[in-house]
Amino acid sequence: MTRITSIEDLEAIYSGITEASTAKVADRITPEYRRLIEGSPFVALATSGPEGLDCSPRGDLAGFVRIHDEATLMILGEQMNQIFFEDLADAEESTLEKFRHRPWFDRVDESAAMLLARVL
Repeated sequence: MTRITSIEDLEAIYSGITEASTAKVADRITPEYRRLIEGSPFVALATSGPEGLDCSPRGDLAGFVRIHDEATLMILGEQMNQIFFEDLADAEESTLEKFRHRPWFDRVDESAAMLLARVL
């Protein structure tokens, strides 16, 4: 295994900084994101609705997530599609303002879950 001890060592491994690595937010699927998505055996689907936030990890062989266009992903698998469309029917826009003003009991649940995650 090669030991990285300098910026030059790191730059020799990676081709450079891309816009996607500094911006992190895009309103479309960029060419860089397309390559990552098409080669990934894992996806985390996050939804928001009246019952709160949910994030469901899914995995399969690379290619199980297909790119329909620059704004649409298709996840293969009937069970996943059913869950997604059920969540989507109740979904609402999630904003930082809504997150900051979520009910106190949601905050307690989240704190308990984080504590338990460290122990389990």
